[in-house]
Amino acid sequence: MLPTSPDAASSASPTPAAAQPRFSAAEPRFSASEPRFWPKYVDSHRATLLDGEWSYGLHRRMLPAQLELDLSSPDWTPNTTTVPSCIDPEPPGYMGPRATAVYRTTFQQTSERARLWFGACSFYCRVWVDDTEVGEHRAGGYVPFSLDLPPSTRSTRTLTVLADNRFHEKTAPLHTGGDFWHYGGLMRSVVLHELPAAAAVWRAYVLPWADLRTVNVTVVLADKNFSGPYDCSLVRVRVRVRVRVRVRVRVRVRVRVEG
Repeated sequence: MLPTSPDAASSASPTPAAAQPRFSAAEPRFSASEPRFWPKYVDSHRATLLDGEWSYGLHRRMLPAQLELDLSSPDWTPNTTTVPSCIDPEPPGYMGPRATAVYRTTFQQTSERARLWFGACSFYCRVWVDDTEVGEHRAGGYVPFSLDLPPSTRSTRTLTVLADNRFHEKTAPLHTGGDFWHYGGLMRSVVLHELPAAAAVWRAYVLPWADLRTVNVTVVLADKNFSGPYDCSLVRVRVRVRVRVRVRVRVRVRVRVEG
């Protein structure tokens, strides 16, 4: 059984992040709410960084894998913390807490379709949007994952994330101890992707072939139910390199969908 009153450990409030500087005219431009890391979704869809100050609570008597888990009460998140960050940072020689963290924030959604991307949540992670569970993640570590959101008429939505850093063969099968400290929590950025009604590009993987003359490009679409032809183009980028030999490069493009 869950405790009647959540036992939350105190967490210091973060220092507000400095304003993001604008790029020069020669560099790509994006708003302060967009991720500063790649990939960039220039014409595909809008990506919004959800990093910053979140409501937060740390609980030691919680059962994180309980099927019917209601985290809607604000008592679960009485403090604040910065995302991304770890739930168990301690000085060398001291054991960090093994417990369950609950994070909460709100975000604005203007599109009908949306997807949340998590850079890392460790060890065991569960995600709720508007008190509806949308998925979980057990790989832990620095393995990114994404979850599609259920449709809603709300413009302001509530995101709740559970992160448990305790060793367990079921909830954390890839974390089995080891000779180094496994950190837990939302350790990387969280990004909201507002997707268009039409099929949108989710990722593009560019890999050179062994012949050094062929580039293999795999375009991943966001809609796993999409079928049929899809038109895409490669934008020519001028790159300055120091070479004396000119080679003709072939580009092979294939498109797949990913849920």
